[in-house]
Amino acid sequence: MPNENEKTIESKVRKFPPYGGFAVELLKLVCEKNNLMFLEVWNQCFPNLSDTKAQQLAKKAMKKLDPRNTFITIRKTSGYRLYSSHRREEIKKTGEKFVFNEHNSLIAKEWDKLDDKSKKIWYDKADKENIPYFKQLNDVEEKIKNGELAESPFRKPDRPTKLNGFNMFCKMERDKCKNKNPDLDPSGIMKKLAQLWRDLDDDSKNEWKVKATDENKKIEDEFNNESHQTNEEEPEVKPKSKKANGKVKTT
Repeated sequence: MPNENEKTIESKVRKFPPYGGFAVELLKLVCEKNNLMFLEVWNQCFPNLSDTKAQQLAKKAMKKLDPRNTFITIRKTSGYRLYSSHRREEIKKTGEKFVFNEHNSLIAKEWDKLDDKSKKIWYDKADKENIPYFKQLNDVEEKIKNGELAESPFRKPDRPTKLNGFNMFCKMERDKCKNKNPDLDPSGIMKKLAQLWRDLDDDSKNEWKVKATDENKKIEDEFNNESHQTNEEEPEVKPKSKKANGKVKTT
């Protein structure tokens, strides 16, 4: 049982979920595995620790426990990030001093003014550069699935997002729309799909809503089955043993 001081610390940190709560859980896990006193370790590691700092430390600790962060060495990029980097280099070549906030704001405005065709060039470059990243990600995911790497204890399976009629329409029609409009970027494709959806009559929209309902039920059933199988595979936690009067007691 934690003493009053331990309860006070835990209560204070838990006011800032989720990271404050994780900070306590992480430290408790370390103490339990190494037979250490929670309060003593807390005071040694985090003297005069502020609530904000507790969250930051817990965030870092959680990231380290996720193999996706420790085994993936390539950073994922985006079309805007590549364009921004390209423009920064161009500005520096002119001999003009690069002022971070000022020039980044300028670059963002330039990006907003680009047409869909120009943006698509940068999106395509990003897709090409991200191939090694996704290869590493798939390798890590496969190793986690096979048990070669341990999954983060703080990572929960993502519950599938429910589809509505419009989502279902976009899901099924996106590839067709992309093939008909190869010059459009992802944003342009979404605008085109939204217009196509608005042009549908009520009966057609209702058909897509029915398809979405059926798909949601199917996805939810699959998710529940996978979660049930995962829970069944988790090892049973054995009760701890305590010594009392020289004898071992099982609680």
